[in-house]
Amino acid sequence: MDGYDRNKLRCLPTPADCSRPSLLSTNTSLVKSRTLCAAPRAISNGTVVVYFSRLGGHMYTHEKVTLSVVAEAIARIKGARLAGLYDGAKTYSGNVFFVPDDTLVMDEASCLGIRRPTDLFGAVVPYPFAKTKAITHQLIDPNADRPEGWSSAYAEMVQDVVLPGYTTFSVDDARTAAARLLSSGPIRIKEPLAAGGAGHTVVTTIDEVESFLEALQRPRSPPTD
Repeated sequence: MDGYDRNKLRCLPTPADCSRPSLLSTNTSLVKSRTLCAAPRAISNGTVVVYFSRLGGHMYTHEKVTLSVVAEAIARIKGARLAGLYDGAKTYSGNVFFVPDDTLVMDEASCLGIRRPTDLFGAVVPYPFAKTKAITHQLIDPNADRPEGWSSAYAEMVQDVVLPGYTTFSVDDARTAAARLLSSGPIRIKEPLAAGGAGHTVVTTIDEVESFLEALQRPRSPPTD
């Protein structure tokens, strides 16, 4: 493995900014982002690298371990060298295959030299919101706030197989959506970037909705293991 110590990768610190941006504001980094970076330089034999994306959230230790094991397995299958964590300042041998921590946005993937599905273990989307569960619900009305590139086509296709709900990109729209849904009983509010049982709460009154929205807009420290 060319001196690669997978245990070192498993203990890598999380990205400096691992807070989860909110989708409530159309000014968020999840709505529109641009990146300037140099594509990785290749020489001869293929290389597999782990990559922490710009919009990826905090990773717990067991998630880092999983990512490193996946990268190691892919390198073994491909007969490639495993180079650990991607370093844009390094020159890599041959084609560089990325194992990212999250779905990549198109401009970031392009900067990394990712051009084909065979260049990464994962996916690439044109807009940040497209990698979240936000696309599974429709907006509250045709005049609702939305980010550049928003389309309701997918939400319309899956509306019969998902729970009733709305996606909102502003506090005012969130209030309106909550008021409509509360008429049928308790509702769950979920942050689009949250995973598993994290980042959501069940509310039964509009006052509880207000408390959740207020807390959502406060700066938060990244979670710890």
